[in-house]
Amino acid sequence: MARGAALLATLMVVVMVVAVVVVVATAADVPFVDTRDGRVSGIVEESVKGRDFSSFYGIPYARPPLGRLRFKDPEPFPDWGAMGEASIPAPPCIQYFSATERVGIKEVLGEEDCLYLNVFVPKINGDASFPVMVWLHGRKVHPWQCPGVPSSRPPGPRHRAGGGAVPAGCPGWVVCGELVTSLTRGAACVLLFSLLLSHCTGFLSTEDLAMPGNLGLKDQTLALRWVKTNIHLFGGDNMRVTIFGESAGSAAAHLLMFVPEVQDLFSRAIMQSGTALTSLTINNNPRKEAIEVGGSLGCPTDQGSNTLLLCLQGLDAKALFPRYESSRRWGVLPLTFTPWVDGRFLPRHPALLISEGRSTRVDIISGITRDDGALFALPALAKKQLLEELQHNFSMAGPASLQLEGRSEDPEAVARQLYLHYLGTTHVTEAHADDFMRMFTDHYFAVPHDRISAHHAGKIYRYELQHYAQLSFGQLICPSCDNKCKQCLAHNLPEAPRRQH
Repeated sequence: MARGAALLATLMVVVMVVAVVVVVATAADVPFVDTRDGRVSGIVEESVKGRDFSSFYGIPYARPPLGRLRFKDPEPFPDWGAMGEASIPAPPCIQYFSATERVGIKEVLGEEDCLYLNVFVPKINGDASFPVMVWLHGRKVHPWQCPGVPSSRPPGPRHRAGGGAVPAGCPGWVVCGELVTSLTRGAACVLLFSLLLSHCTGFLSTEDLAMPGNLGLKDQTLALRWVKTNIHLFGGDNMRVTIFGESAGSAAAHLLMFVPEVQDLFSRAIMQSGTALTSLTINNNPRKEAIEVGGSLGCPTDQGSNTLLLCLQGLDAKALFPRYESSRRWGVLPLTFTPWVDGRFLPRHPALLISEGRSTRVDIISGITRDDGALFALPALAKKQLLEELQHNFSMAGPASLQLEGRSEDPEAVARQLYLHYLGTTHVTEAHADDFMRMFTDHYFAVPHDRISAHHAGKIYRYELQHYAQLSFGQLICPSCDNKCKQCLAHNLPEAPRRQH
């Protein structure tokens, strides 16, 4: 028990990382790194406890995925060291997440030109060789997460993280500053943005070379190559790289264990509430989605993949995102525009590879929060129409709620069996809230993590977060649910909502 508590305490420090890296400061207190292409300068930030650390924002690791590069494999950015100043953050990737409508965000956000990373480092002098952590974000937008420091932040060499120019409600920057300046031995971390956030532009695929798909994962692979090649300039040890993420970011970390070309780019992983084994992760029919999206936008769908590609490349990127909503059948499900087993980048289904013990032999921390399933249960409890669909149209709503279509010979029978096992009925009411959440938690989170424990080739450390948060993600997605979710998805992140003073 003591060992488990110590491990969880360590994990709780680790998961609050947003980003990091190492440099030297000049007499003018401006940190910099020297690259083969020139000097890159950052800014000094101050943690809430008054400790200084260095930050570098908006470092490009791939060419902008615009025009002819939309829906194509990412290409490395040449001569990133010539950027000179790295004090202004790049915008987050273009994204749309309907749950944010409850907090006043309804439009498509971000930019298509978004393949940048941020690095932060303790303000130190001399040579360093720190372990490296690379944060893989999930695919949902958190308005309190401040993806990319707000553009309203004035440029300059010094800012206070969590106060002053960085607004309250960006706790990631507060935690980053405290972590970077508090760890005795230090660490180097990288926060990267990828098209994993962008759903359609990141994963739309015709299952051929026209639109190969898996771009969100390929972006991350390219960023990891950047880390391998360049992190030593910031004092990082490229032989000690840990990837970690939450939700879809966690699933991405797991998927990368099965990608042959990534095998030498990291040595450890932390997986928070997401795996490659859930039905949410792998798309069984991406071409069908591409045809549906193209047709809905007026593109020709019967003249071959290249014709469809050219049409989609000519559209405004923001026009693509309402199609993400229209594909849903029950609440936010089924999730669309996800990775697929293409036989090249991702050679075989992860479930097959893990059953054969053929995942990358890396040490991992794997875990969930107790009520992860609230992400799906609470919106249904808040929107009575979804409960009525389960009662009156279970043949559609039941399998859709568990994303079983194409994954079972009789999706309705499997869904009905699960509902009866957990709830004793398909007529769901608020009285079933706890069992409803437990079913989704087990189906999408706990059982897949259990399967990893049974088959992972390397060392594995498990956790379940049961800490009760004062405010929760669940209160955003279901304000009227009487605090039913106490340990929801995203509670293992510092960006979970906090009471503002």
